[in-house]
Amino acid sequence: SRAPAARRPRYTVHTPSEHTIDGQLFLSVGGKFYPAATARKMRQEWENAWTLTTEHFDLKTNMSDEFAIEWADFMEEAWKSYVEFFGTEFKERLELYAFRTYDDYRNYCKETNNEGNLKAGGFADPRNNRGVGWTSGNSTKRLFFTMIHEGAHLSYFNAFEPHGYPS
Repeated sequence: SRAPAARRPRYTVHTPSEHTIDGQLFLSVGGKFYPAATARKMRQEWENAWTLTTEHFDLKTNMSDEFAIEWADFMEEAWKSYVEFFGTEFKERLELYAFRTYDDYRNYCKETNNEGNLKAGGFADPRNNRGVGWTSGNSTKRLFFTMIHEGAHLSYFNAFEPHGYPS
């Protein structure tokens, strides 16, 4: 299912394209078109994850497209609170990754030398201005909270230069 037109995002969802043929929706993954159900299944793999660009964030997730759109809305609302609380807007865009599985999160931690965060639900890294989280407890709601939390860390890092002060 797709978000109703009234709920369409105010930002870019980087799915190269979509087409409807004989009433069936096809989505692009890796430059090829697949029936929507197949494409959504493929997007559950991290290498095919959804990417979204909002006014203030670069987001990537292999959760559902419905999650991605709601998450982007959620983070843009959180941005307003970050700016109000820290008293400044930030020059750098904030990047967030929301992983569908612990295996995806674990692979990311290993690839980026962040094994110390394997037991966490997420973390923010001031070295690359990126926050990450996974669906610990299999809860989408919990993942939203984790991502807002990591976004707050990134906001702190950007409000108080140089990056790297512990938060």
